[in-house]
Amino acid sequence: MADVSLQGVSKLFGGIAAVSDVSLEISDGEFVVLLGPTGAGKTTTLRLVAGLEKPERGSVMIDGKDMTHAAPSQRDVSFVFQQYSLYPHLSVRENLAFPLKSPAHNLSADQIKARVEHVAELVQIDHKLENRSTALSGGEMQRVAIGRALVRDPSIFLMDEPLSSLDAKLRGDLRIELKRIQKELGSTLLYVTHDQIEAMTMADRIGILNEGELLQLGTPREIYEDPVNVHVAARLGQPGINLLPLEALQITSAPTGAVTLGLRTEHLEVLKGAALNDGSTMEAKATLDRVEYLGDQNRLHMSLGEHKLITLGDGQIEYDTSAGEALLLRARDALFFDHNGDRVR
Repeated sequence: MADVSLQGVSKLFGGIAAVSDVSLEISDGEFVVLLGPTGAGKTTTLRLVAGLEKPERGSVMIDGKDMTHAAPSQRDVSFVFQQYSLYPHLSVRENLAFPLKSPAHNLSADQIKARVEHVAELVQIDHKLENRSTALSGGEMQRVAIGRALVRDPSIFLMDEPLSSLDAKLRGDLRIELKRIQKELGSTLLYVTHDQIEAMTMADRIGILNEGELLQLGTPREIYEDPVNVHVAARLGQPGINLLPLEALQITSAPTGAVTLGLRTEHLEVLKGAALNDGSTMEAKATLDRVEYLGDQNRLHMSLGEHKLITLGDGQIEYDTSAGEALLLRARDALFFDHNGDRVR
């Protein structure tokens, strides 16, 4: 495996910056996820590492070597695309073996067979080796696509939302499998997604991209608990963070320059039938609008004056929404942001 370094990389399309001055260090054997909405520059960043795009500025280093202008074939990377991109007329075995038949690998038939069978077992598709790819389920096809990247044994794996077209259960299953495979191989993996659950559950570190800029890079816990701005705070958390003006709650003290209060579900305590205290804590009366019963939890939709917010409550408590039940909100450990949306500590 190898480390990857992007140093001040920028890429323009028609004068618009798809990637803007991105610097990123990925250690040997690390699983890094780039998270952001459509158009954030995630796929372009992958393509810059793969050599499918050339940057206007900056450099791409792989294993300590400058690969900025090297051809894709010289970079020893494997790319897993969002779509499976399998050869429909070939069997699973033939799809897995196809990358190894390049003269660049110079492998014998026995070596190819051994490697294909090893990888097929690794991605748990060995029982379907003789099947045509068109006879597979969506999850099985994605396993073959991942296996076709693994079989080359490259220095770096690049994955562009490979699970996005699968249903929720398959995504959950393959998240676990992919992380297992990565740990077992000790591989260096750069993965892009718009799905925060994928990022939180698989990444060693997450990079938050928006409009081509890398806003923050850190462990899932660092990104979630210590975001640098409103955009980063809003990328993680289900339900999402509640953003309210300071005056929405009784606040006895706030950092200088703070105008917005950020409250995640764990920052809010919801009490029934309680009265406001003497103002020594952040409190307010809210009206319950709607309840989503989730079994172990209730998702509570509330109004705080003209402001809407969502939090989680105990699934064992029953709430009355017919008359707009009044609830007491008590906040703690809130996040604060300034006029520009930057974090104020």
